[in-house]
Amino acid sequence: NKIDSLADPLAPAFVGVYQPHSADDLHVRDDALYAMGIYGDGVDIVDLSDRSNPTLIARFDYPGSGAHNACGTDDGYLFVGDEIGTGQWTRVFDVRDPHNVELVAEIIVDAGSTVHNCHLVGDRLYLAHYDRGAWVYDVSDPRAPVPVASYETGVSLAWSLYPHLPSGNLLMSDMQQGVFVLRETGLSGAEPPPAATAA
Repeated sequence: NKIDSLADPLAPAFVGVYQPHSADDLHVRDDALYAMGIYGDGVDIVDLSDRSNPTLIARFDYPGSGAHNACGTDDGYLFVGDEIGTGQWTRVFDVRDPHNVELVAEIIVDAGSTVHNCHLVGDRLYLAHYDRGAWVYDVSDPRAPVPVASYETGVSLAWSLYPHLPSGNLLMSDMQQGVFVLRETGLSGAEPPPAATAA
């Protein structure tokens, strides 16, 4: 995984590399990098304080892992999506002590469906869940995620759910039907979660 400086965005400059195994995706927060070892290698926590010389702080794993994607909170919780392991859902880890990582919750939309990507905005976790579409969770308590909205297309493969637009709209990319523009409605935390509506 190559590290480039964007001091000049038109001419990125090589700074360093971290590549101990095949990392499918990365999450960076401050001076920590989390590398997803999708082929059963767990998650590496890497010190990026010296970008030219990234160093492994710790590695954690879980049974049957196929870690693919992650996003995290400011106060030390990491949401890890599993794409090819024996349980293809989202796990929540307390990573405040990188040498004693604790699994604190699991988000299982459907044990027979595969989660793909996550994004976090404030206390909202946004999940793209292949054939189960877009899912939004309240993670104000990361140890007890609560579903608050969803939008399912029924047959398609939701690849990503992007929640960072200034408009507040969500973009769900779908491998078969293209891009859906959604807006959250009815975020009451009721069970089952109310649907997101097409914007």
